[in-house]
Amino acid sequence: MQASARTRSKMLAGYVGELGEGLAGLGLVYAVLLLFTLGAKQLVSDRDLAGTPQFALVTQVTFQCLVSPLVLWWGWSEQAWSYDWLVSRYETDPPTTAATLYMWLIMGIMAKDGLVWMFYHESPDTPLLALHHIACFIISIYCLYREIIGAGLFIVGTVALELGSAFSTLSTLFPTSRAVLVAFLVVMTASNVLAAACILDHMRHLAADGDWIFVGIHGIVSPVLLFMRQDVANQRLANCIATGNADIAKDALNKPHLPYQPMPAA
Repeated sequence: MQASARTRSKMLAGYVGELGEGLAGLGLVYAVLLLFTLGAKQLVSDRDLAGTPQFALVTQVTFQCLVSPLVLWWGWSEQAWSYDWLVSRYETDPPTTAATLYMWLIMGIMAKDGLVWMFYHESPDTPLLALHHIACFIISIYCLYREIIGAGLFIVGTVALELGSAFSTLSTLFPTSRAVLVAFLVVMTASNVLAAACILDHMRHLAADGDWIFVGIHGIVSPVLLFMRQDVANQRLANCIATGNADIAKDALNKPHLPYQPMPAA
């Protein structure tokens, strides 16, 4: 009985230690993200672009195009670009530090965006975006603390999705550019194809590992997400062809657009 109690105490201490480490890491990443966003607010215009302040778009595209790929490069290059890295687990096998940092980044970005929404009126699709952010936050926690297999596949797939989203952000920053429109369609399509390949391979390894919860999450969420992303790109191209106008901001799609207004002071 005493041995069993000691074992449970050690397990509890281990969980508490992991939780403390995770909260500390997430807090540090969140603080850096917040400082970066506040700095961008001072340097970049906060005028409204399709329902989002411009400085928030600049911070988004910075992390989508630069920070996330750099963390992926760091983690995978340390393992000599091996397929073993793609199918290894969080924490216990090699991605370790890079994979953990990446998940902290995902959670920190989701939380940072929530803070921006608290102070700025967003466009009417905010509830859907909020649901997306909450889901990403929960899935990130699940990945880390269940130590799921396929950490690298998950990271490569989400980095691909982020690069596609980055060109969506660029299309809002440069709404009249035909070059950005073409790049947006090409990169979004390529990112969806690469992400789909990673998701299918990830599901195969998860099923072999008996993680049917995550297989179910992938099977339900991923097709809807990929379809919606590609549909946005296709609609924007169709709008340009129909009107001859390269303006691909949200209001070009006949979606309601709210003018920028800071939230009133309490």
